[in-house]
Amino acid sequence: MIREINSKVIVRIVILLLLGVLPLASKCWATIYYVDSTSVASDGNTGLDESSPWRTISKAAAIAKAGDIVYVKNGIYYETSEVRINNSGREGFPVMFQAYTGHSPIIDGSESTASKLIHIRGKDYIILDGFEITNAYKYAVWVDGSNNIIRNNRIHDNGRDGGYRNGITLKAEVGAGLHNTITRNVVYSNAWNGISVENCNYTTISYNTSYDNGHQGVNVFPNTTGFTGIEEENNITFNITFQNEESGIYTRYQSNNQVSNNLVYENGQWGIFLAGGGSGNPGSGNAYRSNTKIYNNTIVNNGYDGLYIHTGSHVTVKNNLFYKNNHAPAWPEGDGKANLRVGNIDGCVIDHNFYVEYPNTTGPFYFNTDMTLAAWQGRGFDVHGISEGTAGFTDLENDIYTLNSNSDAIDAGVDLLSEGITQDIDGVSRPQGVGFDIGGCESPFGISPAPPTNLRIRQ
Repeated sequence: MIREINSKVIVRIVILLLLGVLPLASKCWATIYYVDSTSVASDGNTGLDESSPWRTISKAAAIAKAGDIVYVKNGIYYETSEVRINNSGREGFPVMFQAYTGHSPIIDGSESTASKLIHIRGKDYIILDGFEITNAYKYAVWVDGSNNIIRNNRIHDNGRDGGYRNGITLKAEVGAGLHNTITRNVVYSNAWNGISVENCNYTTISYNTSYDNGHQGVNVFPNTTGFTGIEEENNITFNITFQNEESGIYTRYQSNNQVSNNLVYENGQWGIFLAGGGSGNPGSGNAYRSNTKIYNNTIVNNGYDGLYIHTGSHVTVKNNLFYKNNHAPAWPEGDGKANLRVGNIDGCVIDHNFYVEYPNTTGPFYFNTDMTLAAWQGRGFDVHGISEGTAGFTDLENDIYTLNSNSDAIDAGVDLLSEGITQDIDGVSRPQGVGFDIGGCESPFGISPAPPTNLRIRQ
């Protein structure tokens, strides 16, 4: 006997196939749930149909399991308690919490005193996609697990209690904290860090915009309750971070990271800070082997140093554009100020960078003392660097940092294709001319390679 299949089941299967969530050969049919804010919504409904949706995201978080999709429609969801996600997904079958197509749901924590408004504790393969999350009492989104994805969210004005609270927190506690992704979020006006990653490895932090937060724009560091080791491969790429109280990008005791193609400007203190000190001590004098690569960033008008490499050694710095950083009073008091400050030069490779100094500052470089370009080059650094050239930003006053045709940064960088630098912050392929441009933006004004002259047309 041939069984009739409900048309809605067919629609759900087709959607899952199109999303790539359900492999063709799989025998595990996932469930689609709906959450809505209309008068028909109730947590007493089945949630299985748009005409019978749940009312709270908490209900969906308690029920959804591997492979399920929870679509959330427009509305303000005043979750009164912690939204704790109960079940993990698995590879190929994540648990997806997603804004319904064309909708912009808001999760508002103003009626809750939960410590974590959205809490992924010890769970893996969860996707949170497309929400506005605001007014959390403490932390907006707290992730503890592996292979989770936080993307396309707008997270702001969290930390009502006035404490040190982040917009997005990723921290390994009961979970392993491996291979998580934080991407394409806009994170702003949170009480402490915009994005904070602690005690995790192999994190991708990409294409986020983080600004006006009370501490760092992007913060990556080890366990703060007791040093348990140096983390690695927490890569920070293609982000825009500006006007945060302290640093645009801050890392501490990290190894084998790449910090590339970021735009970092007008932060209160440092642009990019590779720090030692703080909680834990991995070696004598807090020195550690960083092996970090800092490539093709644009670092502009930050209050202290544009880049401060504190105690980490073996750092590679190439193709970065430093423009008029260090205009605030020096820190520590009495020290000089610099576009680039290095505390540990062991194993460092620094070249093909571009520097424009702030007027009346003490020098473009600092290593135990203020240094001129000539003195810096005397140590073997920035032999191919450019100092006091024309940056040629499109519109500095309005924070548009693409390059005009008169920029000396065009075609002045070193080829980093072998390092995986294949495009700029806007997705433009590198290089556009005969060489890489310096900074986060690859301009279309480069000199195109000449056509070959030794070709023959075979008769």
